Parts: sequence; structure tokens; C-alpha cells
Amino acid sequence: MTLTYKERLQVDYERIRTATKAGALPLPQRMDEIRQATDRYALAHAEEYDEAVAQAMAEGRSPGTVPIPFKDTGLLHNLADLCMDEYLRWSHPDKMTIVEYPVMSASQQDRRKGTEAPFVWSESYDANDVDHAPRTRDYMRKVRQNQRSLR
Repeated sequence: MTLTYKERLQVDYERIRTATKAGALPLPQRMDEIRQATDRYALAHAEEYDEAVAQAMAEGRSPGTVPIPFKDTGLLHNLADLCMDEYLRWSHPDKMTIVEYPVMSASQQDRRKGTEAPFVWSESYDANDVDHAPRTRDYMRKVRQNQRSLR
């Protein structure tokens, strides 16, 4: 059974992912494997489109009548995540201060957004860190909720 180039990329992704999770594929080797897999995919993708254009021209149609085949962006995105696997998996609490250009996963971004105070709240503070906002019931409730979430 012959695999299509899309199925071949899926098989390559699963193989690289399994080896990466097992710790058997260090970053330099993983980058080579990913580059080879994506190069094969891109070449096969372009060849398929060129063949469709040649067939259309042989039938007397314009090359513009051949629809552009879209790439499997989800799978290519997953391969990109494998390139940065160590950065995305590192969940150190001080990651943002230790690394110059930190990369966060989606769950790390959600956690960070949940602990940040809204910027609007800083508008009522002066240079001495005194809050001059009116002490309404709603304002104090939001302050208490924010303090609880920061603990």
C-alpha cells in the first residue's frame, strides 16, 4: 500500500512525536527529521499541483481553473510545536523572568492572564502607591477578588 504525501507526513509526525516524548530524539536530530519530512511534503505538494496544471493545459483549459490545494496547516503547526517542545513543556513559575524571550504554551498564557490585574486599575494609583478610586461596594468586591486570585 502506497501512502499519499499527506498520510506520509502524518506518519512522520507520529514517529517524531513518539521519539521526542520518549526523549530519544534530541533537538538537532529532531530538527533534521522535521526538515526532511516537511521538504518531502512540500515537494510532493508542488508536484501534485504542477501535474494538475499540466493536465488542465492538455485538456485545453486555463491553468487558472485548477484550484490551489491547501496545505495541512494543523499538521504543520504540530510539527512546529515539536521544534519548540522543550520551551513549551518547561513550566517553571519564573520562566518569564529567567528567559529573555519566553515562549508560552496556550495553557501557560491562560494561567498568566488569570493572574494579571487589569491595567485600568492602575489609573487610580499615584506615585506613592496610594489608591484614589472611590470606595464603592462594586470596586471593593473586584479588589478582593483580584487579591484572592493573586495568592
